[in-house]
Amino acid sequence: MWKTSQSTVTTTSPVPSIPPKKVSRELSSLASLSFVSSDDDSYETDLDFDEEVLLNPHRGDDDLTGKSKYIKMCDDLGVTPISSFLDSLQKKAISLRFYGLGLASAKAISAPLERNTIIEKLNLEGNGIEHEGAKFLARILKENLYITELVLTENKLGNAGAKAICDLLVHNRCITKLDLSGLVNPALKHLRLAHNSFEEIGARCFKEALCENESLELLDLNWNHFSSRGAAMLAEGLEENVGLKCFSMAMAGLGFQGGQHVGEVFRHNRTLLELDVSYCRISADGIPHLAAGLRENDILQVLKIGCNPFDGDNAMLLLEAIQENDSSALRHLDIPHVFVKEEFVKLARKLQEQRGFTVQYEGVLPSLPKRKYTVEEMVRFRTDPVGHLRRALQQCSMSPSEVFHLNGPSKITKKEFTDTVRLAQLDLSSEQINILYSKVQMNGLIDVENLLDCLENPQDHSVGEA
Repeated sequence: MWKTSQSTVTTTSPVPSIPPKKVSRELSSLASLSFVSSDDDSYETDLDFDEEVLLNPHRGDDDLTGKSKYIKMCDDLGVTPISSFLDSLQKKAISLRFYGLGLASAKAISAPLERNTIIEKLNLEGNGIEHEGAKFLARILKENLYITELVLTENKLGNAGAKAICDLLVHNRCITKLDLSGLVNPALKHLRLAHNSFEEIGARCFKEALCENESLELLDLNWNHFSSRGAAMLAEGLEENVGLKCFSMAMAGLGFQGGQHVGEVFRHNRTLLELDVSYCRISADGIPHLAAGLRENDILQVLKIGCNPFDGDNAMLLLEAIQENDSSALRHLDIPHVFVKEEFVKLARKLQEQRGFTVQYEGVLPSLPKRKYTVEEMVRFRTDPVGHLRRALQQCSMSPSEVFHLNGPSKITKKEFTDTVRLAQLDLSSEQINILYSKVQMNGLIDVENLLDCLENPQDHSVGEA
């Protein structure tokens, strides 16, 4: 019931009360919109609004298209709504390619996506939304369960924007197709995106980026749970890349198929200097493909392939491939999980002398089992372990300097000492080697020069306890 000074009027529905200032502000906004025009039908900004929705956007809260939310956001940000976008909010696909949205408009169009249940494909190619727009869009799309395809090519996302999209992929399991071509801007040289759980969809994006980008020099994608197929995609992208120098994809799940692709990378890539494929499930079946690639590669300098399921024989295949390639630039091979044979160590030392090559491995497997010493023999050994080592060298017609090289490290660890003794095939058991180490070490290290003096001039020098 509404009372006036003259009579009482009965109405069946309430009449909304709109504050005068609100009406004035909204009508001014509407008036300004009515004069906007465009000669390009595909780039409209003039709108035919539902006046009630415009004047009272809060009344559209039950609108599952998000129209009212978009209009309110445009008003708050001071940007002109895009009529074609409004119309498309009721369609399954929206394309705003090269609209030049910028940050403010990118925020505005993101707002309705939080509640829209119709749109399945969104194309924002070439809009320069940069990292701030990407972060806002990613935050909104975390709540959207309907969009399955997203195109963000040529948007200058940069490092921060890429991380925002990566975070979106972790939280949104509905997006099945993502295009990030042109992800990296020409100024960006290093990009580290480790531990982001990209999985296969992320691998597809980075494959496209690797194929197209020429400026990025370092890319770290370690520990991102790529499937075998996703890891293979990365390797395929790496084959075509012409700028990357350091690439890390540890824990990528390459497997046999990925091992084949890495071999192709060695053949075709002409810029990569360092590659890390540790923990990638590259098995013995994949090693021949890597070896074949290494025989042809003259660019790669560092290869990290540790903690993959292959043994010392497979490691020997890699080392022999490096030796056979006179043009090989490889300076370091990292296989810290592998126990190698003595032949491997000998070849590695030869390559070290010839090329400055180094290799990290777990240890050396003895070629023959050592005989078991009696108690009396062990007692005698303990009284003079260094003298026993000297006599063992003499029995093998080897001088101390042939075994312990002065041109190597001046101090060696227990592992290095053990590997050296085993490589010389001296008649010493593991227990005797441990006794020797305890005798000659100082602060956990063995001084090679001092050890040589003790072996060659026992009357003048002592070891360890001196």
